[in-house]
Amino acid sequence: MSDVVFNLGALALAGLVARWIALRGLFFALMTCGGLLLATLVTLRFWSPACAVIAGIVPVSEPVIHLIAFLALLTLSLQPLLIAAHRLPDKSYPEYPRPLEVAGRIVFGTTSGALILCLVATTFALMRPVGLSQYDPSRWWWPADTAIVRVYQQLESFLAPQATPTLLPALTTTPDSHAPDTATPDST
Repeated sequence: MSDVVFNLGALALAGLVARWIALRGLFFALMTCGGLLLATLVTLRFWSPACAVIAGIVPVSEPVIHLIAFLALLTLSLQPLLIAAHRLPDKSYPEYPRPLEVAGRIVFGTTSGALILCLVATTFALMRPVGLSQYDPSRWWWPADTAIVRVYQQLESFLAPQATPTLLPALTTTPDSHAPDTATPDST
């Protein structure tokens, strides 16, 4: 029963965020969704190099380095979105035809809510070895804590199939109860 409450609560929270974003209008929903996608891609792309830099500066354990790098990159990459959302007055947003406005609000608001839910779940997964032992990834009905990482890995392998994956050092030690095997691709 608690798993049902956990998942429904998470989905309700994502729905509330999506509704709040959608109520601000299509332009705001589009800007938020695009900014979140860009921030997520930047965070995941530079996560592994940031871990290497932080490891050379701060003498802490590897899980703490992964958490610090993820949160620092996410915070830095979200700054342009926050500045743009704060600086643009509501009256400067363009107006769209009503059907496009409603459909766009629903699509981009829901996508933004889902992205935020996945980013929070990924943060919890990274906090698990650091001290959040109560977090159990198996409680999710779907792998929310690893969804964005998996999508990014698929995107990276599609766009640059011969390139070395950039996330492997950080991801192979990330707690991932949904992955059948966390070995590196070089071991196959």
